[in-house]
Amino acid sequence: MSNDAVDTDTDVADVTDAAGAAGVTGAAGVTDVTDAADAQARVKAAKQYSGIELAFIGDCVYELYARERVLNQKHFQSKTTALVRASYQSQACDRLLPHLTETEAEIFRRGKNSNPKTIPKGCTQAEYRRATALEAVFGFLRLCGQDDRAAELFARVFDT
Repeated sequence: MSNDAVDTDTDVADVTDAAGAAGVTGAAGVTDVTDAADAQARVKAAKQYSGIELAFIGDCVYELYARERVLNQKHFQSKTTALVRASYQSQACDRLLPHLTETEAEIFRRGKNSNPKTIPKGCTQAEYRRATALEAVFGFLRLCGQDDRAAELFARVFDT
């Protein structure tokens, strides 16, 4: 885990949104305080990871969504490979960036600014950094328990 300092006070609105997005509600639709505190604790814990660490988890999450998307299609292996390429993920960032919350945008920037040790041959450094940023967002959402939000963002990847 990274030793970066975390400002938990700035995430109160995002945590409340995250709790609501995760379906954490009490009687009459009022957010349950205990579950909101749990969501806040998950956000705080997830923010402790570096951009590369979040992207490591996000790579798996994103690929699983891609595999589920093409499972019942012919040539699903090659279609999945195309969807998880850094160049495709970099293009997907253009469709997702306007829809990110403030916290998600912060995670995106951290992922983009991380310094990976190697860059694959089939993409540019800029494409790889953007793909890493996208994966960091998906990793962050997974660690926060916001799977519905991750699925929503993944669906936007295919909006053309």
